[in-house]
Amino acid sequence: MTKLKEKVNIEELFFQSATKVETHIVDITPEIAKRLLEQTDSKIQRSINMTQIGFLAQEMIKGDFCLNGDAIRQDIDGNVIDGQHRLKAVIKANRAIKTIFVKGLPTENIHTIDIGGKIRSLADVLEINHQKKYKYSNSIAAAVKFIYAFNKKTYFANSVKKEKAYLTSTKFLEWIGNNSSITDFVEENMRLRANGDKMVAPSIFCGLKWILDKYSKDKSDMFFQQLSDGIGVDRDNPIFTLRKKILSTKFVGAGGHRIRLSSKEIVFIIVRTWNAFVKGETLTYIYIPKELPKILHK
Repeated sequence: MTKLKEKVNIEELFFQSATKVETHIVDITPEIAKRLLEQTDSKIQRSINMTQIGFLAQEMIKGDFCLNGDAIRQDIDGNVIDGQHRLKAVIKANRAIKTIFVKGLPTENIHTIDIGGKIRSLADVLEINHQKKYKYSNSIAAAVKFIYAFNKKTYFANSVKKEKAYLTSTKFLEWIGNNSSITDFVEENMRLRANGDKMVAPSIFCGLKWILDKYSKDKSDMFFQQLSDGIGVDRDNPIFTLRKKILSTKFVGAGGHRIRLSSKEIVFIIVRTWNAFVKGETLTYIYIPKELPKILHK
């Protein structure tokens, strides 16, 4: 690791590309921070968190921001791929900071940075990797996590094939690559959900819709439209009872009591209702199954 010297060539260190990975301990001034951000392609950056910038800026002003091993990372093209919030805080605080500076990293490695923490989410990874902003990026990520977990048997209570369903950024991007229509799918179904009563969380609404479409697209379209807005649902329709069941858990009753359904229980009763819907049955009462019912075909 190279320590910063007084006569270091600033242009060469920060603003010229590297042929190999280099690591330095440097002082970054507001002027350097501004230039580093200006030469960075905004399409590969995650969304800005102004609260985080404000917090970091205050730490710098108070003198509490210190060299702690976190690095400002730059790819081979000169893009900052980790550290934009710290750089913006340097500008806001008008203070220089001493930090580790790594340059010459492969651009494609950006999706491995900060995963598992609170800073870079799978939604951030999606937008950075695709170099595109999505209106429903969080819902896309949530739906993919649901589908991935569902397919890993996590909703099957006694399955001997139950597997861990932790979705790493690499697995997430691989899944997206194999199912590229998911982004448009989620956007379409989030609009359907928004036009209804928003009875079910986006992850379950879009995730189960994706899964049940594989069984019967026509029936799934009708099922989720009626679940969402209740239009065309009479008392003989099992969706009537499902909507009543879900709504009864959203509002406090006369005694001040409310039975909250867990996400897993909501999945179970939706699948239970789907099976009745496919079979043309009437449900006057929906019990909560102890495990996921087998999904029926049309």
